[in-house]
Amino acid sequence: MGYLTARHQFRTTVVATSRQHWIESLRDSLAEYQVSVASIGTTFVIPPHDEADRQQLYQRAALLGYKLKFLLNPNEPRHVELLKAVEAAFDALIPAFKTGDHSHAATQIRRVTELGQQVLKSECERVKAGE
Repeated sequence: MGYLTARHQFRTTVVATSRQHWIESLRDSLAEYQVSVASIGTTFVIPPHDEADRQQLYQRAALLGYKLKFLLNPNEPRHVELLKAVEAAFDALIPAFKTGDHSHAATQIRRVTELGQQVLKSECERVKAGE
């Protein structure tokens, strides 16, 4: 009986540690994505408008978007909602800079923050519950 208890505790600890590392990676990737997307905005607002820098920022944001895609679970509804928000935020950038109206892009970026916080909180609660 002691063996089974120890085995269960070991497995729970390993899963919790792994999930905690995943949460940290997700949090860091979301933060980097937000900064990257915001940085794209500053390249349009603050002169000079260096196209090479802008392209580099777009590539970084796209890379982080894909990283988030791989970190999130497509079978979890909140994760899917967060992914859609990440894509919507990125897609809102080009029209925002063509028209000069950044309100929709800013709303989309705030949505990523809100959903990211919800997913992170939910996952932290799962760690605390020992799932």
